[in-house]
Amino acid sequence: MKRIIFILLSICCVAVYGQSEKGKICFHFIDQYGNSVTPDKIEIFDNEGTTFRLSEDYCFDYCSQKAIDMVIRGNNYYECKKIYRTPFPKTDTIVLSNMITSMRFFFASETPVLPNDEIKKLQDNFFNDKYHFISLYLVINNIGKYKMSEFKNTIAQIYDLYLRNFFSKKSHLSINFSVSFEEINLSEEEWIGYSSEKIYYLFHGEAVKITTK
Repeated sequence: MKRIIFILLSICCVAVYGQSEKGKICFHFIDQYGNSVTPDKIEIFDNEGTTFRLSEDYCFDYCSQKAIDMVIRGNNYYECKKIYRTPFPKTDTIVLSNMITSMRFFFASETPVLPNDEIKKLQDNFFNDKYHFISLYLVINNIGKYKMSEFKNTIAQIYDLYLRNFFSKKSHLSINFSVSFEEINLSEEEWIGYSSEKIYYLFHGEAVKITTK
């Protein structure tokens, strides 16, 4: 089940300028990894309640010495507010921080080696260009008769996929990957479709959703 963490309002930046008469200002929106993004809603208004509309290329013409407020909202980004005072800049780049999505999924195997079709599904999870995994916690459940050392190669495969996803995006974050083992069997009542004959790889991840323009 996905859980999205919402923050009511994050003041990402405040710009203060002097005076101006008229001109044109254009905006560029990127996420914290440098990807161009498309906000869902942009509101621009002055202190008298006059609203402004952006053109398709995110520009607007102004003829005012009043300060303007801009509020940017997006389903995948924290709400952001900027305040401009004249003279306005000709262009401005606004960085929107991604909301964090909690993700859980699992794969099953009859041995410590994940079958090729399961590895392919895992690759699809990591390389669908929709999510950038910033952390991954792997729980290997129901290891039974096997030794932990027998899972070495599979863990290495999973770690390699996580790293490739991590480094495929521009990120200032540190690598966050961990593994633990559990010998506890889950009953069918606790988990529909559970088989005591299989080993389960349970993934608990945090990801940011990537939306390119």
